[in-house]
Amino acid sequence: MLSPPARDRCFCRIPDGSTFAIGYEDGTLMIGQTDRNGKDTTLKGHKDRIWTVAFSPDGKQIASATSHEVLLWDIELGEARKLCGGTPPFTDVAFDPRGKYLAWSSRDGSVTVQSLQTSQTQSFQAEPDAVWTIAFSRDGALFASSGDEGRIVVRGTDDWSVQETIETGDIDVISIAFDRKGAKIAAASLAGPVGIWALGAGPDAGPLARVPARAEKRWKVRYSPDGSTIAIASWDGTVGFWDAETLQYRGTIDGNDERVNDISFLSVNGARKLLTAAESGAVRFWDLTTVRPIFADTANDRRETLVGRYSSDGMKFAAGGKDGSAALFRVTEDGSLQSNCAVKHETWVTSVAFSPDGSLGLSGDRGENGVKLWGTENCQEVGHLIPTEEATFRAVAFSPAGDHIAWSGNGGDLWLMRLDSDAAPTQLSGVHTEELREIDFNDDGTLLVSGGKDGKVLVWDVAKRTLALTLRDGGPAIFTTRFGAGGRLVAAGGTEDQIQVWDLARPKSEELIKKLPAVGGSNRLGFDEDGTILAVGADKRYISMWSTTSWDKIFQLNVGVGVRSIFDFHPTRGDLAFDGEKGLIRVLQARDSKYAIQPKAVRRGMEIYFDELPTNFSSENIESIATTSRSCDKLQGVSLETSR
Repeated sequence: MLSPPARDRCFCRIPDGSTFAIGYEDGTLMIGQTDRNGKDTTLKGHKDRIWTVAFSPDGKQIASATSHEVLLWDIELGEARKLCGGTPPFTDVAFDPRGKYLAWSSRDGSVTVQSLQTSQTQSFQAEPDAVWTIAFSRDGALFASSGDEGRIVVRGTDDWSVQETIETGDIDVISIAFDRKGAKIAAASLAGPVGIWALGAGPDAGPLARVPARAEKRWKVRYSPDGSTIAIASWDGTVGFWDAETLQYRGTIDGNDERVNDISFLSVNGARKLLTAAESGAVRFWDLTTVRPIFADTANDRRETLVGRYSSDGMKFAAGGKDGSAALFRVTEDGSLQSNCAVKHETWVTSVAFSPDGSLGLSGDRGENGVKLWGTENCQEVGHLIPTEEATFRAVAFSPAGDHIAWSGNGGDLWLMRLDSDAAPTQLSGVHTEELREIDFNDDGTLLVSGGKDGKVLVWDVAKRTLALTLRDGGPAIFTTRFGAGGRLVAAGGTEDQIQVWDLARPKSEELIKKLPAVGGSNRLGFDEDGTILAVGADKRYISMWSTTSWDKIFQLNVGVGVRSIFDFHPTRGDLAFDGEKGLIRVLQARDSKYAIQPKAVRRGMEIYFDELPTNFSSENIESIATTSRSCDKLQGVSLETSR
C-alpha cells in the first residue's frame, strides 16, 4: 500500500489502461500503475491546487489544470508547456478521443480548444456564466458543455457550431457524459438530480428518464466503456449502478471515508473494475463482477432492534428489540436474513448470544427473571436462569468453550453459571456500581470483560471467579466492551469521543495502546472473526472500521440509514449487521476493494481518469531536472521524483 507525500486535496483520473494520475493541492502530479508493480513518478510544475487532470488517448500526454493555468505534459520527457487561451479560473479539461483536440473551460463561460497537431487555439462563449463541465463523444464528433444555467450545449467538432441546446431545468450542472453511441447524454446537477436526454429529440422533448438516485449534493455520472452501465458517484459516500437502457438498479458500492468526488471505469484484459476517489484522499480499485445492493434489508414490525448476533457457523442470526422478543433468523446464501421464530420476553430484549454449536440461544431483557435459554430449532425455552428474586438484567454472554454463561444487571452485578453442573450461579465480587450494558468472553472462554456505566473496565478470571485486571477504574460511562484479535485486545467505548484499546499480551496490559476517535460517543462495537478489523457504531449516525494491525481507519459508512449501533460481523462472509431506521436490521455486505493509495492523513478533493491505452513509460532512470519558468507554449522544466 502506497502512502503519498503529505499533501491535501488530490484529483485523479484513469478510462481504460494501466496508468493513473493524481493531482494534489500543492500542485504536484503523481503518476502510478494500476497493477502497483512499478514505481510512481511525481511531476512538479504547478504552484497551487490541481483541480482536474486528463490523459491523451495514446497515454503519452497529460493535461492538468489549476484555477490559474493549464499545463500539457509529455510523460516520457517529464516536461510540460503552459497553454494559452481562456480566462482564469479554469474548471475542466478534456481530450478528443481521436487525439485531435484538447479543450478546457473557464468560469467566465468560455471554452478554448487547441489542435494537438498544429497547436492553434480557438475560443468561443459557451455559457453566459460559468462552464463547469465539458465532454467529447466517444467518436469525437460531438462536444458538450454545461454549467451554472443548467443548459447543455452540444457542438459538432468539425466547425464547433451548435448542433442543439438542451434545457435540463436544473441549475449548476457539474457532470455530463455521452453514452457509447453518442445518442444520449447524462447530466448531474449540484443539487442532485441525474437526468438522461436523447440527442436530436428537440428542445421540448424533456428527459428520457431521471435516474432514481438519492437526492444528495454533487454527483459524478459516467457510462461504462461498453455502454451497458451508468455509474453515479455521490457525496453521500456511495457509487450506484444502473442498467444504461432500462435504468434497472444493479447495486451500490460504499467503502469511502468521505464523499466520492469522482469515478472511472477500468477495463483491461476483460476485467471490469472501477476506481473511486474519496474526499479523504483515498484511491480505491473495485471488482465490478460482484456489484450488488450495499445493504440486505430485513423488515420487521418491532419498535426498534437493539442488539443482534450471528451464530459461529454463520447460519443463524438472533436479534432483540423493544417489542419484547428475541427473534431468530436464518441467514440466506446472499447474506440477507429470513425470519424463523421468536422467544417472548416481558420487556425490551437488550442482549442475545449463541452457544458455540448454535443449538442454543441466550437472551436477556431488562426486567426480573429476564434471562432465557432456548433451543434454536423452534425457539422453545430450556429454562429461566434467575440468580435472585429481585434481579434486573442488562447483558448476556455465552462462553466459546460452551461451559459457561454470564449475565449482568442494572445495578452492576455480574453472574457466572456452569452449564455442565447443578451448581448455583456465582455472583462475582461487587466491584461495579452501575449497570453493565455489555459483557464478553475471550476466544477460549478463560476471561470475561465487563464495562460499566461507572466507567470501569474489568477483566475476570472465569475459572477462579476473581478479578484478574483493572483496565480502567472509573470515568465517563462505558456502554460497549469486546474482546478481539485472539482474545489479546480489549476495546471499550461509551459517552467519550473515543474508543480505548488495551493489549493483554503486553507486560503492562492495563496501559492503553490506542485511542480511536468516535465523535459523539459509541453505542456498540465489534471485532471481525480474525480480529483484524474493529467496527464502531456511533451516536452521530455513522459506522467506522479500523485496522487492528496499523490502526488506520479503513472504512466509514456515511449513508443516512439511521445507524446507531453495530451488531456483529458474519464469521465467514465478513458482512456487518447493524441497526437502521424504523426497526430495520441492515446487513452491510462485504466488498472486495484493492487500495491503490490510502493516505495516512485526511486530504480533500479528487477526480479520477484512466489513460486510454497502457503506456510503456518507466520512471526508474529519470533523474531530477532543473526547474525553470517560461511563457506560454514554451516547455517548462519540472523536477521528477520516484517513489514506491
